[in-house]
Amino acid sequence: MAQNLAAMTYNVEQSGAKKPEFSILRFNLYGSYSTRGTGKTKVVEFNLNNKITQAAEKDYFTILKAKPTPKNGFDAFTKALKKNLPNYISQADLEKAVAQLDPNLLSKLEDDYKRYALKDFSVCSKDKLAYLKNEDGLMKDFASSPCLSRYQKLGQGIQELAVGLDDRNTADMNRITDFILNSPDMNYEKSLTAVLSPTCSDENKIKIPQNLTCSDHHISFSSYETNTPQKMAKKLQEEKNKFRQNISRSLSSQKAIGVSLCTIFFQEDPDYFYNQNKNCNVSRSDGLHAVAITGYRCQNGKLDYLIQNSWGEWRDLNNKYERDRDQGKAWINEEAMVKNSYHYSILGN
Repeated sequence: MAQNLAAMTYNVEQSGAKKPEFSILRFNLYGSYSTRGTGKTKVVEFNLNNKITQAAEKDYFTILKAKPTPKNGFDAFTKALKKNLPNYISQADLEKAVAQLDPNLLSKLEDDYKRYALKDFSVCSKDKLAYLKNEDGLMKDFASSPCLSRYQKLGQGIQELAVGLDDRNTADMNRITDFILNSPDMNYEKSLTAVLSPTCSDENKIKIPQNLTCSDHHISFSSYETNTPQKMAKKLQEEKNKFRQNISRSLSSQKAIGVSLCTIFFQEDPDYFYNQNKNCNVSRSDGLHAVAITGYRCQNGKLDYLIQNSWGEWRDLNNKYERDRDQGKAWINEEAMVKNSYHYSILGN
């Protein structure tokens, strides 16, 4: 809009028509311009006053969302622009100038008015299924569209969810798109709940007992305790025994155990020993993570722990480990668990 207003003021002055409101606009919207080409191919580039345009944009959206609601998008735009221009240009003169812009450009103001003032997102809901399953279209619009920009961080996750549905599953698709288009002010937690569990409410959520307690346990290997192979073997066995006693006691009471660990041994290096070097590269796909231990077994004379992934299915896990990929369960040997877990919590009463 600012670029077009700048071009309008330039054209008026080039034609020799001196209108005060256009001169004031020109002076405040841009300080200089450059030209390329000649004749019909002449292109004029304006160096806009970013301080004015950015402030006006911020005020424009504030006015659109404010109560009482403005008359229309045109009204909100001219008020925002007026707020950032000198007092000696009147609202009426400003409206005359803006009204001469291309009608197609002015219609964008009314689109904004519907979305931000009236909360009408119907313009965004065309071809839902095909649109959400098209990666290029989805991600580009998440970055640029007023309909979707509030959900840019959720874009990839929504696309993966949509691709997992077939064309006949329209009920689920409507649930996803309704959440995006009709709930622009939801926070992250409420948004995910609306998509993944629409019937969930505070009344039927799992209630955590108020008197619930848990005990924290840390696994640590100091340099003094591990500075020789003999000391290391002894310390590792001590931690295994302590871990084993706590886990079996909790599981015998049918209580799962929350474990914090470094996941490098999941895929890259099954023999990794995080507790020895304290190096977990969180900038890569591996990093610090939390799982629950829900069972154990003795197999071939060795102890394995059954872990449940906290985010659902396993996407990457070394073939060394027996797992149920879809359910997010895996059997991990005792040594790998103790070497790479640094903290675990056990439920009390």
